[in-house]
Amino acid sequence: MMTSEQLLQNKLNAVENMVKSTREDVRNEVKALKIVIGTNSEQQKSMLESVIGGLNMAIKLINKLLESSNILPTRSTQRIRSCLAESTKQSGDYMIQLEHNKPPFEAYCELTDFGGGWIVIQRRSNGKVDFFRNWTDYREGFGHFDDEFWLGLERVHQLTSNRPHELILEVQDADGNYGYARYDEFQISGEDEQYALVKLGNYNGTAGDALTYNKGYSFSTADRDNDGKSGGNCAEERQGAWWYYKCSYANLNGRYQNATNDWSSMSWYYFKKDYRGLVYSRMMIREVIEE
Repeated sequence: MMTSEQLLQNKLNAVENMVKSTREDVRNEVKALKIVIGTNSEQQKSMLESVIGGLNMAIKLINKLLESSNILPTRSTQRIRSCLAESTKQSGDYMIQLEHNKPPFEAYCELTDFGGGWIVIQRRSNGKVDFFRNWTDYREGFGHFDDEFWLGLERVHQLTSNRPHELILEVQDADGNYGYARYDEFQISGEDEQYALVKLGNYNGTAGDALTYNKGYSFSTADRDNDGKSGGNCAEERQGAWWYYKCSYANLNGRYQNATNDWSSMSWYYFKKDYRGLVYSRMMIREVIEE
């Protein structure tokens, strides 16, 4: 006979599957309607675009329902304060709750590499996810934790402003060369200050320091130019989004491409003193325990 906990878990699984199925059905309807739009009159286009707007809103509501109900498919149903608080040492998706009066959110915890306890805020490995996106996408986050993703500037701000954090970045090129850059302090401001890189500590590692140049500067996207450059937009020129200052030496959200020296590529200049296209990058932050 099933226990009450098992019955409850079965119900939660059923609700999760139903909501996920509904979400996929809605997304499929959106795709189909976008195709139809291209072949209809202006009046029909207007009506269909209105329907698509409603469907997109439904997707957002479903996502919020999943998060607020804590039935997202995570490795842990327990809400944890940080990845450092997870004792299983099994990397995966977890629910992070910074304070009791704040809603939890899902994040990927790296619990083995570099001593564990890290929240992954960016990962790229195959080019399947387009990182040339607008301000809203970078604020809210995009992609999938089991593939390529960006956690979201607002989440990173909440994390780093709540408690001290450090940062580590990993890079690898097509020849298999690997390096990392580690900074003992990392914090970004809120949206009112354009998610500026307000704190960046001392560097150590093997990839070279390509980020200190950006300290103090705001985040830029193609539709939000904050790079301090008098002409042009670095996010457009670099085909990415970053804490650009006069286009900078780092571009980990640039184009995923096999290039030898193209500064629009996903690159980290001081790794090999060029703008070679990288095949892998990962950015992680970890809470610093003050003694």
